[in-house]
Amino acid sequence: MAPLLTRLIPRSLWPSKPITSNEFYMRALHPTDLAAGYSLAPSLFGAGYLNFGMGGTAILVALTGWGAAFFDRGYVDGLRSRIPQFLIVSAWSYSFLRDDLANSLMSILLTFLVYRALRNHFLGRIPNRAE
Repeated sequence: MAPLLTRLIPRSLWPSKPITSNEFYMRALHPTDLAAGYSLAPSLFGAGYLNFGMGGTAILVALTGWGAAFFDRGYVDGLRSRIPQFLIVSAWSYSFLRDDLANSLMSILLTFLVYRALRNHFLGRIPNRAE
């Protein structure tokens, strides 16, 4: 998962930066399409398999299910603090399931960080409390 940790570093500054699972997949199966600028992501399951093998894919799928249930439960129970989190995860769910894993996770993480920064700026620091 080195691409996730290095996602924000431009390749122009680090030309030998590790490639994403998306680029690995395209190099292996469709190198001429990749050279022409086309790209096809291997999906959440393919990226999980390429990065972690079959066992890692099973764990990734289980964590995805747990995360979906966690955010959905916050919405269903009407926990005000979790409704924005539910909306962020819902907005990125298609990208998470279909696009490159490193890009999707970084997009979700950055969206959460922007949300928290804006929330703290406009509403002040709100202590975590059980609702």
